[in-house]
Amino acid sequence: GYILKPDYLSQVTSLLDTYSSTDYLGYKIPIHLDGARLFNAATGLNINISQLVENIDSVNICLSKGLGCPIGSILTGSKEFINSAKRY
Repeated sequence: GYILKPDYLSQVTSLLDTYSSTDYLGYKIPIHLDGARLFNAATGLNINISQLVENIDSVNICLSKGLGCPIGSILTGSKEFINSAKRY
């Protein structure tokens, strides 16, 4: 895979903020990051994970891939988003 740098992520979120505002679509498009290898990306870029997710609305962190812990995943986001998430 390819590591997306924070500057690129910032450009994408800025573009979405501009064109998914209530003026254009009537709603905001939330940005989700599949963080299966988030820890690997942060290590590869030598930055803190918070820099990679600062403009992201929700993140799924898979503990078994990047960390080698066969225990599942963590879903992060706003309180409203987490309250609306369903467990399957």
